[in-house]
Amino acid sequence: MRSKGGVTSPCLKGFILKSTASNYSRPKSAGWVGQQARSSGVPNRFRNTFNGKSVSHHQSHRGSANTLDDAKCIEDAFWKKKPLQGRQITAADVLAAYGSDTTSLRAGFFLQRLCLQNILHGNKKVTPDQVIQQFNRKPDRNNKCQLAIARFKAECCLMGLVLSGQQVTPDAVVKDYQAARATLEMARFLEACCLRSLSLNGQQVTPDEVVKGFPDSPEGKLGIAHFKEQCCLRDLPLNGQRVIPDEVVKDYQAVRATLDLARFKEYCCLRSLLLNGQQVTPDAVVKDYQAIRATLEIARFKAECCLRSLPLNGQQVMQEEVVKGYQAVRATLELARFKELCCLRGLALNGQRVTPDAVVQDYQAAWATLELARFKATCCLRGLMLNGHQVTPDAVVQDFPDIPESKLPLARFKAECCLNGLTLNGQ
Repeated sequence: MRSKGGVTSPCLKGFILKSTASNYSRPKSAGWVGQQARSSGVPNRFRNTFNGKSVSHHQSHRGSANTLDDAKCIEDAFWKKKPLQGRQITAADVLAAYGSDTTSLRAGFFLQRLCLQNILHGNKKVTPDQVIQQFNRKPDRNNKCQLAIARFKAECCLMGLVLSGQQVTPDAVVKDYQAARATLEMARFLEACCLRSLSLNGQQVTPDEVVKGFPDSPEGKLGIAHFKEQCCLRDLPLNGQRVIPDEVVKDYQAVRATLDLARFKEYCCLRSLLLNGQQVTPDAVVKDYQAIRATLEIARFKAECCLRSLPLNGQQVMQEEVVKGYQAVRATLELARFKELCCLRGLALNGQRVTPDAVVQDYQAAWATLELARFKATCCLRGLMLNGHQVTPDAVVQDFPDIPESKLPLARFKAECCLNGLTLNGQ
């Protein structure tokens, strides 16, 4: 159902959005996945707070989302940038909708996503400490809060985010998972430590230790299959021997992981790895994806075939076919990345050159701030114009979001400026 001002969701019967002024104060520190327990505890009727301030939620029958379904509709509208009742949804609206929810952790997961994706709330960054505050509820039913906090701290550790003014160490994450008796999550974290060369108790985590850490369950067996795939692709030995592609295929078949198996066959195709002594053809990859209706994976693979000049059904994959595939599944970020490659490689779309300005607009529509900053850095170094002007090094540095993922590409850009004699801040 659509109103004059935008989309009206059928699940929001009787719900009227009201403007919610943000009382969000400046975070004390910057910081994957509560409110820290106060001495007085949390009231029986959960009162949604953010950085010590109450988030407005109206309890009248007209101004409040009465069910989780209503709140979920509001959150979906926020992420999809769809207006409800004539205006855009803000982060404050979502938190207000979840304000009376005492049965789930959705408000915490929403804040977590804001934090990890560096999306502002009330023009301020959401810090890891505030995410922990939202997750930290009493009573903790079935240790859901404890597990959510442990998972989030694992993300903070892997992303270099700060909690309570300090880096989260791998040892601290393992301790939290042990306390929550989360053997599967701990095994996955050990895998991440192994693949990223992070130490535990002062020692490197070996591939054999990772495999031993997974529980004897369907999820654990799938986790082992995923890890053995990484060992195969990275030439990491298990039990002193190299993991061959055929072994990975057998593991995925044993747990009936058809999508993971199809993706692995794609890797083998693109890396010229043999299966049963034969090359995996692009047509075989597409056939496997079609069998499980993996439309997004088909679109991504067709993009690879287009850029690598790999034929499908005996014909080259054209750029326009890739664009149509991404549009059909509404993959806005993947489409923007593909258009960037077309722009930089001089590949035409519909007979016309893809301009840098068009790429910028697509990244902005996808809220892809880091990708946008990287592209502007490329434009700066290659002398490509944006809006008819040269992109300056200072403008590029300013556009990089203040998140850990920006550190390496920003350092690389500064190194390129140094090597190419480009000035930063007049120096």
